[in-house]
Amino acid sequence: MDTKEAKALSDHSAEIQRLHTRLRSIIDSMRQVVISFSYKEHEESEQVTDFDFYDEHLVEINPAAEALYGVPKEDFLTRRRSIFDFLFDKDREQVLAHYNSLLEEGIGELTYRVVGPKKEIRWVLDYGRVEYLERGRVRRVTHILEDITREKKALDELRASEEKYRRIFENSKDMVYIVTPDGEFLDINSAGVELLGLESREEAASRNMKEFYVDLRQREVLIREMMEKGEVAKRRVTLRNTNGKEIEVNISVMARRDESGNVTSYQGIVHNITEAMRQKELEAIGQLAGCFADDLASPLSVTIMGVTMVKEFLAEIKKDIERMTRDGGSSPPEELIRGLDRKFEEAEFFNDEAFKSSKDMKLRLEEIREQYWKLKKVSDGGGGVIYQRESKGK
Repeated sequence: MDTKEAKALSDHSAEIQRLHTRLRSIIDSMRQVVISFSYKEHEESEQVTDFDFYDEHLVEINPAAEALYGVPKEDFLTRRRSIFDFLFDKDREQVLAHYNSLLEEGIGELTYRVVGPKKEIRWVLDYGRVEYLERGRVRRVTHILEDITREKKALDELRASEEKYRRIFENSKDMVYIVTPDGEFLDINSAGVELLGLESREEAASRNMKEFYVDLRQREVLIREMMEKGEVAKRRVTLRNTNGKEIEVNISVMARRDESGNVTSYQGIVHNITEAMRQKELEAIGQLAGCFADDLASPLSVTIMGVTMVKEFLAEIKKDIERMTRDGGSSPPEELIRGLDRKFEEAEFFNDEAFKSSKDMKLRLEEIREQYWKLKKVSDGGGGVIYQRESKGK
């Protein structure tokens, strides 16, 4: 070998060494655990029945193993400890199957549990790959283990939250729905299907929420308020279902946005308050009837008193006449006549008062017929209604 060839070989060896050093530096700085196994030519995967086989062929493990297992990597390389000692007991069988399958399939991944240095359970994602083959036989396999405990917990919490939401969604007696910004249904629960008079969710998918507003201006006000505040709580609107029935409801709705802040959908809850409104109306009518009764009570009392007094005076006059007949005229006629005149005057007075009171009741009843029953519903400012009579000037 001449000098030129020797120099080229030396440069090539130096380049390989630089690449090895760079690769070593990258592997040692990785937060994932990197494990490599090397196999001899005549070793068969069918003979693998426990983890001892893999302990014997472990040739490389990076410093990240200490953070995951709490043990220096040298303990694994010298076989003082085994990475498989840290497996969660119930996952050991599937982990062994995962390692064995790589010798046949060449690539695979598995999520399983390991026991950390403080006896805490950690979740890892184990990605394995055959790195080197010689004459069709496996010579080297590398595993990359990533601690995904935090991600797994977040995912489990998300799934639990979604399941909880779905249960609430399905079991809610109120209508719960999601629509596009244009009003097309994306999802609706069973209570919503029933409230709107639809046959199924599939039918809802072909309908638009706008169809069910009696007055679309109410929807415009609701959308405008939601865009300003982010959400709207208990906005009263009137809907009309497919059967033509008008329904008084409270709608609470919020906008769902993407990462750019654009509205992707509206999510709302509709509470049917038709029966509650009817009950409030009945209460208001009851209160109004009480006012009518109060208006009539005073003149009616006067009338009853007048009729009663007239009846008593007539009874006294009858007694006087009977006494005069019985005495045969012994009483002075002037005195008897004066007594009768006085009683007739009093009877006439109370009769006039009763007549005035009756006339007053007649006028009040006419007012009730002409004005009290010409009522209009107005808000009481607290979510209910009151009946307000028109003034006489209208």
